Amino acid sequence: MGYLCWHTAGETRDAAAEVSSAEQRQADQQAASAAGSAFLATMFTVDSTSMAKWDSAVLSATTDGMHAQLGQWRAVLEKLVGAHTEMTSKVLDVGVLTQSDTAMTLLAVIESTGRSDPSATPTTNQSAAIVDLTKVGDRWKVERYGPAGGADQPAPNPVAPQPPPPPPR
Repeated sequence: MGYLCWHTAGETRDAAAEVSSAEQRQADQQAASAAGSAFLATMFTVDSTSMAKWDSAVLSATTDGMHAQLGQWRAVLEKLVGAHTEMTSKVLDVGVLTQSDTAMTLLAVIESTGRSDPSATPTTNQSAAIVDLTKVGDRWKVERYGPAGGADQPAPNPVAPQPPPPPPR
């Protein structure tokens, strides 16, 4: 009888640990998805107020290793803002491709609506991105980002991120 109680107690502890681990994985997925989605929405939004919010939003959402690469993206954004390009974007869906305790890779579908000239009729298009995130303390931060590959092309090397695509015409 003693062995049975000891064995049952051990199984209960194991089940509780599994539930706790699954809940933590789910919480990490939700937090990383929210962080990746907010980053992409900011990266793919262009308007006259973009420059004011871009620096703080993007720098706080990314790892230190990515900050040097953000200079080229900022230059693209400055040119688009200077040309009076307007684009709003939102993440339609996001899925987890890989996950560990401190790293996650997401595939996100982004919908962008914009115009290259304020007098032009806005158009909408969709794109997909791969986002690698790292857990820094209790926050998920973007470490790499790039467009997702299509059926006929392999996924890009995530070490060489690309600037946001131009707005739809």
